[in-house]
Amino acid sequence: IWTRETESVTWRWAMGNSLTLSYHGSTRSQSFITLDLLSGASITTSEDLTLQKTHGIIMWLSWSILASWGIMSSAFRWIYPLRINITQEKQPTPIWWFIHRQIQIFVVILTLIGFSIAIAFTI
Repeated sequence: IWTRETESVTWRWAMGNSLTLSYHGSTRSQSFITLDLLSGASITTSEDLTLQKTHGIIMWLSWSILASWGIMSSAFRWIYPLRINITQEKQPTPIWWFIHRQIQIFVVILTLIGFSIAIAFTI
């Protein structure tokens, strides 16, 4: 809301191929123009999307790839009939359980990292 006390206005723009409301595709601007209403000066700043892209890649990797692998290792446990003795226990751990657990732990870790990055770029 603009009032008499408004000293600056920031614009972001995007252009499409037609005059209709539609997806802008790759023509979305990564720049902002800030107009100082008191002096008439304008400043163009560029947005850094590195954190957003990193967040997207980490979350895609953890949920699209790794979580699926972890679930599938449990669903198709009959493929891994062997057992391994990780901690020298009397009863060895099934390999499918070891794979499932390690992948899901890694999914949790990557999700926390991705969530932290999302918080970082919104602050």
